[in-house]
Amino acid sequence: MTKPVRPRAFWRLYRGLGLLSLAAAALATFKPPGQDPLVAYSASGEARAATLPELLEKAGRYVAALEDSLMLLRAKEHCVQTQWAGAGYERHRYLSKTLDSDVLWVPGGDPLNWAFYRDVQSVDGKPVRDREERLARLFAGGVSSAAREEAGRIVGESSHFNLGSRRRNTTAPTLAIIFLHPRYQARCQFDLKKTSKVAGRLAQQVEFKETERPTLFHNTVDGRDQPTRGTFWIAGDDGTVLKSEMFVPTALLSFEVTYGLDRTSGLFVPLEFRDDVGLGTDEEIESVVNYSSFQPREKGVGTPPTVR
Repeated sequence: MTKPVRPRAFWRLYRGLGLLSLAAAALATFKPPGQDPLVAYSASGEARAATLPELLEKAGRYVAALEDSLMLLRAKEHCVQTQWAGAGYERHRYLSKTLDSDVLWVPGGDPLNWAFYRDVQSVDGKPVRDREERLARLFAGGVSSAAREEAGRIVGESSHFNLGSRRRNTTAPTLAIIFLHPRYQARCQFDLKKTSKVAGRLAQQVEFKETERPTLFHNTVDGRDQPTRGTFWIAGDDGTVLKSEMFVPTALLSFEVTYGLDRTSGLFVPLEFRDDVGLGTDEEIESVVNYSSFQPREKGVGTPPTVR
């Protein structure tokens, strides 16, 4: 398999195609406690790299275990967006904007229904009035259909602050790991590549390509399939996702996520997120996002999920 196209070359190849509307978001990752029984050892007692089936089984169990651990996980999001206009030699930086937001993960059964909510708190350092901890208050008593509906309205309201000529919601950082969930692995072709270190841990690189049709995501205008491909960097000992890249060529979308340990919460979560979104033949939005101040749910809140 050829190496995935990096974002800069990506736009030159696929400009003029439509924009993806993402129907779902996936959740952040954490490191499960205890030893993994699937770790294999050589005759000398040293841990060896996992085979592809072993790696996918570990990563699948890892992703499937996220729902309870990330129920109502809150964080602060700092996002710098840059709008580029023109093409080729005429391409130039047009606008820049900084958004600070509260974000909240709310899983719900099928990973396609895992929700990621964003409430913008300030724009270019100027506070947005009457928005303090709205998401936290909505889900203070647990997960309900009414809370989800109101949170969706807040997300739509916050989307007005994004740069670009089209109204859009920014991508959830954990979207790519949907394809590692045991329910959806069969949709993809996986290829085991080189081993490297990410954040000081040994990681095995796995490329994926969505091959099943219809695809998980579609163009909302004409319903066309939007096939996805990308790469995961997975810890061979326990299946922890250390880094991910995802590309949707027909939607002019690519993003990269780096995970790390948040020492305050003890969770392994997305710390940096970078994405590129093409909005036509001569418009592109780049975002650099950092996450901090993770706050797990209070004990007993939101577990199990309730629907009222």
